[in-house]
Amino acid sequence: MIFTGCAHEGGECECPGQGLLNVDGRNEVETAGWDAPGSAFADAVSATEKLISAGCYEPYAMVVSPAMYAKLHRMMAHGGRLEITFIKELMADGVYQSPVLKPNEGIVVATGLGNLDLVIGQDLITAYLGVDGMDHPFRVFETVLLRIKRPEAICTFSVS
Repeated sequence: MIFTGCAHEGGECECPGQGLLNVDGRNEVETAGWDAPGSAFADAVSATEKLISAGCYEPYAMVVSPAMYAKLHRMMAHGGRLEITFIKELMADGVYQSPVLKPNEGIVVATGLGNLDLVIGQDLITAYLGVDGMDHPFRVFETVLLRIKRPEAICTFSVS
């Protein structure tokens, strides 16, 4: 839901249906991949430059696929430190990985409250469903929606 939105069939849902990866109006950085040392840092800088030019300032957070995250743990060509160390200096709200993302997907987000948030429609509820043999089943649910207030506060990586 966070990355691709909700996709209800039949048009029964009234939610916007867009997530961080596919919201209209987001920024994009074309990348040739992160195979060369320093390329991930260069792309992270490009993403922050796009966000700044759109008026979306720090703090930033980055979420990438596990394959891309692994590539961040290489030594930079100059500096004698891991590439992720330099990127974490840009991303004050952290660098994360998610197995939900495809191997070459990544996102940089300006995390300010005016940009996006999670809306709770129904707080956590537990309902007792009765006795079923020796079992006592319960149903637990809540509703939540990603509210993107400023799509320009999101920058995705697209592999060329």
